[in-house]
Amino acid sequence: MPSLKRDLDARAQSEFYRNLFRLPVEEKLDGHCECTLWSPHEKAHEWGTLYCSPNYLCFSSKVRQLLSVVIPMREITLVEKVETSAIIPNAVHITTKSKANFLFASLRDRDYLTRLISDFLAKTPEPKSIDNGEWLFSTSPNKKKMTFQPPLTTVFTSTPSDHVNAKETVKEHLWRLHFSEYGWGVCMYRTVKTHDLLLKGVPDGLRAEVWLIFSGAINQIQTHPGYYATLVDQCEGKITLATEEIERDLHRSLPEHPAFQSEVGIAALRRVLTSYAWRNPSIGYCQAMNIVASVLLLYCTEEEAFWLLVAVCERLLPDYYNTRVVGALVDQGVFEDLTHDHLPELYGHLMELGILNMISLSWFLTLFLSVMPFSSAVSIIDCFFLRWCKGAVSDFLGYTRCQQKQTFICSR
Repeated sequence: MPSLKRDLDARAQSEFYRNLFRLPVEEKLDGHCECTLWSPHEKAHEWGTLYCSPNYLCFSSKVRQLLSVVIPMREITLVEKVETSAIIPNAVHITTKSKANFLFASLRDRDYLTRLISDFLAKTPEPKSIDNGEWLFSTSPNKKKMTFQPPLTTVFTSTPSDHVNAKETVKEHLWRLHFSEYGWGVCMYRTVKTHDLLLKGVPDGLRAEVWLIFSGAINQIQTHPGYYATLVDQCEGKITLATEEIERDLHRSLPEHPAFQSEVGIAALRRVLTSYAWRNPSIGYCQAMNIVASVLLLYCTEEEAFWLLVAVCERLLPDYYNTRVVGALVDQGVFEDLTHDHLPELYGHLMELGILNMISLSWFLTLFLSVMPFSSAVSIIDCFFLRWCKGAVSDFLGYTRCQQKQTFICSR
């Protein structure tokens, strides 16, 4: 029993770690320790917790929302010990491919950390360069070339307005200033200012990159080159129950948008949904996935939309898109309790009519995309993907204590 409990606790901690930092489902937590990270923006050493797993180093400050970083091992080019001093004892300096620098100090066992990173770098081969957006793939000696569909908003537009374009220019300028100060890409410093900037809105031109970084989908794109193209090749021409259901729903996906009044958008949506059903037959295809995927295709390339859909269905909203929709039903129950506590009059009226469950399930399954004005609904998607780890140390330790008490908490 003690070994079984240790195994279950380790699994629970790994799951919580993955959820905090939006990491792939196969990642397992090796350990965590308290240390400091030099924040060049605050000009101070911030105390927090450093988490280690086979392919990632992640840090979150003790002060909620102040500072958080995710460093994939594949991005590290150099790790070196720093001369110990009274100000920065037991320090390690890490440099990434994007020339970002991280200085961790007060490490209890820096020799282990440097050895862990060095061993990873020693056994990692140099990645092969492949043209972005195009792949050569085949299951036979005859190779063929496939070009992915670019973001559909670059081909179709439904709101040509100078006023909107001016607002987009301002938002994009603010985000680019933020990236230039806090770093660009998966290794960027994630601070409370990132959250504040989110409230001002994400520009359409940067939405795909922002979604990929903060959802964690960028990690799977970079570690699975050519995977999507291979799936498209494998399931081409195959007819299954899932493909029949997909065909029925294709023309119900944002029919008001010109992109999905065209075969260009419909074909891209068909490939994304069919490829996902082929990848994960236990889920296959579920109604509402077409709505989510169609919005992803507006701002992302076809391959990016596929990996974002993988992130939504398998990590961010587990048990939502299946025959029992257990995850959505759990969140529906939370929604009912919140409505009862904060809107008792409305709650009583809806319960009397018996329609609260009936009308709210589609809200969750479509991430509110089908029940709100489009601009507002996309802003909700921004917040959904950018829910970065806040207060990781206190939350992680609190979760561990709950596990020790055999108390299970479900919160999303």
